[in-house]
Amino acid sequence: MYQEIVSRWHRKKELVAHNYYLRRIRSSFKHKFGDAEWAHQEMKALLQESEGKVGALVLAERLIQAQEYDTPLAYLKKQLATAERPKQTAQIQYLIACGELAQGNIATARAAIERAVALDAGRSEFYEVLTDCWLEVGNWRNAVDILRKALLSQPRQQELLYQLGLILAKHNEKEDALRCFQGCCALDRRNPYFWEAQGEIHLQLEDIVPACQCYEKAWTFGAEPEALARVAYCYAQMGQRAKGIKYYKRVLKYEPDHYDTLCNLAAVYQNQDRSQEAWELLERAAELQANDPILLNNMAYTLGELGRLRKSIEYYLRALSLRPDHPMILYNYSVCLVKKGDWNEAITILRRLLALDRDHVDGWTLLGNIYDELTNYDTAVDCYNQSLKLA
Repeated sequence: MYQEIVSRWHRKKELVAHNYYLRRIRSSFKHKFGDAEWAHQEMKALLQESEGKVGALVLAERLIQAQEYDTPLAYLKKQLATAERPKQTAQIQYLIACGELAQGNIATARAAIERAVALDAGRSEFYEVLTDCWLEVGNWRNAVDILRKALLSQPRQQELLYQLGLILAKHNEKEDALRCFQGCCALDRRNPYFWEAQGEIHLQLEDIVPACQCYEKAWTFGAEPEALARVAYCYAQMGQRAKGIKYYKRVLKYEPDHYDTLCNLAAVYQNQDRSQEAWELLERAAELQANDPILLNNMAYTLGELGRLRKSIEYYLRALSLRPDHPMILYNYSVCLVKKGDWNEAITILRRLLALDRDHVDGWTLLGNIYDELTNYDTAVDCYNQSLKLA
């Protein structure tokens, strides 16, 4: 009895070792849950032995996705000679294109995917790869044309519409991008990425109310806390600071180290003359990015509001060591110097600022104020006149 059990076990082991279908299932399982390196080696062996068996194209696709190219591409090119059905040929050409594109062989990839599209024009992923080929050579207009032609015959393909919107948004075609994202939301109202993309375009167009509505829907449908941070920002921009604070605090509940939220909530507190609370948030932000010149500027400004002018100047100097030509930092630093009564250094800094930006109205006004304090009235008047011309 024992010998029979052992014999059956050995036969079963031998069956698994030699049965193509069982090996394919096992390699797929290992690929997903276990030893990926072993799975890839087994998949390569199976491809070399398969000769067009069912599921071989899936193995080739998985290897390409795992950045293994030589074996699957050799297999796919061999299969082209024997493929009989147009859709099968199209799938093979598509996989070849994916492999060649991943290796940077753009012309070869484009030729393959164009043949795939000619054989089977109904596959949205084919157009995505063809679009990527044009984008890789920097021809975004051709990529847009490809997607628009595809959408004429497949108007409900939300993946293509979303990709088109992303390309248009990247190249500052905001109105067209917005229409694309609105179409995506109409096709799938529960996709948070579509609502976030639409909200971002509204924000860039300074349409704060619809932007806020879009980000709220994105959060409702499962977006990351970043969407909630955008909701908070929108409420703050609309002057509804209490709501903005409420949402910023919710973001920090989910992500205590959310850098933008720490900085933005500090700005809201600062606008409400809650400088100490603002400072505490900025200190937390500095633990995350100590060399951000804008953060250092904000910390310096808050210290100035707290009456700590000497420390404020230290932070301004740190900020300027990172961004010596930043107009906002230069102006804020000059204001701090004026508060401290260091007129000459303030004039030097303002002259640097105005050399960079001749149209800086506040810079001319502050410079006029300093010369007025120094009883240099003629120069003060010249500064004020320059300011009035620009106002």
